Amino acid sequence: DLSGTTGLTEINNHVFWFDPANGISSLTSVVLPSSLQTIGANAFQYNGLVEIEIPESVTSIGTGCFTGCSALERITLPEGLTAIRNSTFSNCSALKGITIPAKVTTIGYTALYCVALETLVFEGSLPVISSAEENPDEQSDQLVLNNYVMGYSSPAGNFNVFLPNITDETTAETYHTFFTTAAG
Repeated sequence: DLSGTTGLTEINNHVFWFDPANGISSLTSVVLPSSLQTIGANAFQYNGLVEIEIPESVTSIGTGCFTGCSALERITLPEGLTAIRNSTFSNCSALKGITIPAKVTTIGYTALYCVALETLVFEGSLPVISSAEENPDEQSDQLVLNNYVMGYSSPAGNFNVFLPNITDETTAETYHTFFTTAAG
């Protein structure tokens, strides 16, 4: 429990990283301080986290931060988050749903590669464009997704995308084009 840590603004790269060759991590939960602004690359990689709430003060989450957290079932992302970097949730095999905050303008390579993912909620209202860049440049007028944001496989047949703040049919169609398979 880091909630009583005053003045902690950054969790550095690899701080809670766990080597999966050593078995299963015993870190199953963490409470982050409200002063936190940045979580570094691979900070919680391969941990046994089941759920985590990222404080509203966090604006940056590093590449691969939660990669391999195979027990992670729930995550709450802060409203001020603007980017989801490469492999942020890659191989979080228990994560079934995630809500993308409205201010996110870029999602990187395999950032949402979660085999159990069934529900994706986009709170923003920006149209989607795709990019071949692993970490696309952030923009303010479009949501830029890497071509392989969900890995090399297509979303499962029971995959749902919700767009609660999009009323424009043309904008909604940009999501439909990106998140459906040729068969679906």
